Amino acid sequence: IHSQLHNYTRFWILSKFSVFSEQANKASLCFCLKDTAGSLASVLTEFRKADLNLSDIQSVPLDGKPGYFRFYADVEFNDEKQYENALKSIRNQCEQFRVLGKYVKQEIPQ
Repeated sequence: IHSQLHNYTRFWILSKFSVFSEQANKASLCFCLKDTAGSLASVLTEFRKADLNLSDIQSVPLDGKPGYFRFYADVEFNDEKQYENALKSIRNQCEQFRVLGKYVKQEIPQ
């Protein structure tokens, strides 16, 4: 794997304190949705309306809660205000919501 030119590794820096870069243009989010029809579609629509690029999304089933999932998403943005407004709207649609990190997007070499 180390000999693959396009291989890369992501590292996480953990802290008890929120430290976000002023130049941040990407965020990692974690959220659980209410069990209602179209709840994921509604959240995805908020990303689209705010012109946020959803670069990755993964779902993980919740133990002991059949049919419930925790979503992990990476979101890219150009406008901080649009990003913050979208998060306000999305938070209201979620049972749980957390920003795991906000950082400067790194370009992967081609």
